[in-house]
Amino acid sequence: MTSQLVYQRIRNRIIEMLEWIVECESTPPELGMNELVNAWEDWVPIPLMEHHFNGPVFTEEEENLIREVSFQMNAFCDKTPKIIRDDIASIRLPEWSKVIVASKLTHVVMLQRGRMPEDFELPL
Repeated sequence: MTSQLVYQRIRNRIIEMLEWIVECESTPPELGMNELVNAWEDWVPIPLMEHHFNGPVFTEEEENLIREVSFQMNAFCDKTPKIIRDDIASIRLPEWSKVIVASKLTHVVMLQRGRMPEDFELPL
């Protein structure tokens, strides 16, 4: 079983990923879209199964919103080649806009509770 502390760290990485995604709304990331998509999948499996991220570190609403980002990221990946060679064309896809919308909402909701310590478990 994964410890709460690990989930606290994962929560913080997901918040960072959401920030990175939103920064790439109209400009591809310097490291490229392949790296962005792969980095998301490092922290959030696609597809994200129900109850993968649960309490007390994640609320049900947060998990549902993360799942929506995951779903939209998967839909985006379905519309791009396995290796994205044209980052600018990829961010012009309507599927990318849906990733951005879902990421913005998820980021706002997750920041309501905020980041969590990475060196001790919160008594949640």
